[in-house]
Amino acid sequence: MKMIVLIATCGRPELLKRTLDSLSDVIKPDCYTRTIIIENGSKKGIDELTESYKEKLNISYMFSEQANKSNALNVAMKEISNTAIFFSDDDIIFDKNILTEYAEAIKDIDSGIFCGGSFDVDYEVEPSDFLKKYMPLSAVGSSWPDDMSEVNRPIFLGCNWLAFADDIKHAGGFDLNFGPGAATNSTGQETNMQRRLLRKGIKGRFVPGAKVKHFVPAESCTPEWAIKRIHRVGINYGLSNQFSKYELSIMRLKTIISPIYRRIPFISDETKFKIDYYGSFYRGQLQGRKLLRKQQC
Repeated sequence: MKMIVLIATCGRPELLKRTLDSLSDVIKPDCYTRTIIIENGSKKGIDELTESYKEKLNISYMFSEQANKSNALNVAMKEISNTAIFFSDDDIIFDKNILTEYAEAIKDIDSGIFCGGSFDVDYEVEPSDFLKKYMPLSAVGSSWPDDMSEVNRPIFLGCNWLAFADDIKHAGGFDLNFGPGAATNSTGQETNMQRRLLRKGIKGRFVPGAKVKHFVPAESCTPEWAIKRIHRVGINYGLSNQFSKYELSIMRLKTIISPIYRRIPFISDETKFKIDYYGSFYRGQLQGRKLLRKQQC
């Protein structure tokens, strides 16, 4: 079985260089064949950057004009078959043994599973402990029990997971409605795919030794960013889940009550943040629901 590393990038050459420097130092198992970088949106010199890594990583560059990560991954995978793909991001640092850990996890397997690992974070400016409670896993890290083996829900993030190209294609490829660049503004490109793989009977597997460190910029560590982010998560929920009429009514009621409740005198700034945060989440769910109904018409 062959293994490749696939990274979609959009306008961040400085961070990508750091990531490729890290990948260059990773131990390469025999099954590793190459790394593919697909730039999407507009060109920012990534093609020139990748040239210096050809010898170490057998790297190849691709470009997709559409600024959409899911589309970029589909384009990059078009001619790939019978291959395990380690999906990662352009803003991480790899553990030195990550590829050998994945190689061991898929040893003698050519389809039927997807794998993932945990990750730590590398803050540019660390947020408060209070704010961390309301930030997504991508901004606070994820850690799972080492003895956890089979995974029956989509828990792996886009910076650290592996699947087989043929399994993803049989599941219909990545959905352009989810992830960076999606017209819906929804998060969850990899979550949506893992959910569909599970529905097709593809098993999830946790690989404890597969670790990365994800860079979190200062602008992603503010209350305003957390509120905007949870709105996008809400859209994902609305697009991905069926709600009863009762649940929809409750969500609508909460979106109405939230701004009224916020006007109560003497409530703390933390309480105001919580009101704004959950109100944004509910509005996102309703927006996602409307988008889903529009697509189904």
